[in-house]
Amino acid sequence: SQSNLLERLRERERKSSALLSQRQRHYQQFLTVKMKQVFGILHSLPWNRPYTVTYLTGLVVDSLQDSNNPIGISEAEEILEKLQSLLCDEISFQIVDGGLKVYRWTQLDKDSLSAKIDTMSREELTNNVDTGL
Repeated sequence: SQSNLLERLRERERKSSALLSQRQRHYQQFLTVKMKQVFGILHSLPWNRPYTVTYLTGLVVDSLQDSNNPIGISEAEEILEKLQSLLCDEISFQIVDGGLKVYRWTQLDKDSLSAKIDTMSREELTNNVDTGL
């Protein structure tokens, strides 16, 4: 009976692990879609100008408010950071007095971004594959 209990606990652990992996994959897919939408917003703004993180997150949250999956300020910040790290040659940021992040970018190329996002998504999905162990 003790081995039976142990086996049930292992099975429950496997199911929990699989569910967590699935949630992580779905969240990464959600972020990928939102990254493309946020990129579209950045692409529509005049480039080579400074934009505070406060301004950009507010704009992103407002712009995506009516979409199927609106995002909050923390997700908007996370997506801006991911875009900046993915497109570090095009999007830069600096932290000014008081710790405020200010973003600036060169002319953005949608094709370049799509290729980089697709590569990143494949890598993250590969890294998050559930082995079932």
